Amino acid sequence: MAAYGHSLSDPHTGQVIGEKGVNNCISTEHTHHMTQGSGAEWLILWFDACAGQMCNWTEVMYHCHITDPDLGMHMYARIDSKIPIKGHTYLECDRGFGEVIRASKGHDIISDMADWMDIAAKSNEKNPPLITKFIQQMHYDWESFLIQFYVKGRTDSNDLKKLLQGSKWRSYGASEELIKGENGEPDRVETVSHPGEVWIRYSHDLTEPWTKIDMRRYCVKANRYQYARDVDGRMANMASEVTCMLALYI
Repeated sequence: MAAYGHSLSDPHTGQVIGEKGVNNCISTEHTHHMTQGSGAEWLILWFDACAGQMCNWTEVMYHCHITDPDLGMHMYARIDSKIPIKGHTYLECDRGFGEVIRASKGHDIISDMADWMDIAAKSNEKNPPLITKFIQQMHYDWESFLIQFYVKGRTDSNDLKKLLQGSKWRSYGASEELIKGENGEPDRVETVSHPGEVWIRYSHDLTEPWTKIDMRRYCVKANRYQYARDVDGRMANMASEVTCMLALYI
């Protein structure tokens, strides 16, 4: 999934009414999950080093939300978000953008979004990209919605403040953890379920201890089912949650 230079504009005045930001980016990702999901339960996301998306706590809240089986928007059992090491951040989306730019050089006039969509759709004949028109009805106020469930203060299990900046690996839903053996027993690796928490590593080292951050508000932890029903309009499934969120358009 790649979001390329999109914004929301008034069709009558041309005035930009929704620039690219965290709500816009998450809305794009959400549309991708809802329309292009393969049924996989474990998702691995590779990001570039853009601080705007990699150091954004609203993005963390969203991934916590869609990996929590107790809430109505559960999509994946596990998500791992990773950043390549320095010097190796050229990703597949960069190649795709390059193909679009090369394809555009044969056009003397590119007047509007429809022209760009046509150029992008024809930029790779062997593996044509799927182009989706981003419209107002796809855009949600995720920040206002997610803050009902998750806190802004970010401290780990030892109550120490932690930052996303510098992290290379964020895990949601479930993670492998190295358990030290006791009484002469060997160390072992266990898969631990942690809904509502993000586990962070500042490297790709499998032996680095996880930094564990519980993102949930206290009332969610105390009575998760009741809180989910009340806040989300007593929804029972994905369809009713999306219907409820229609009121959150910007």
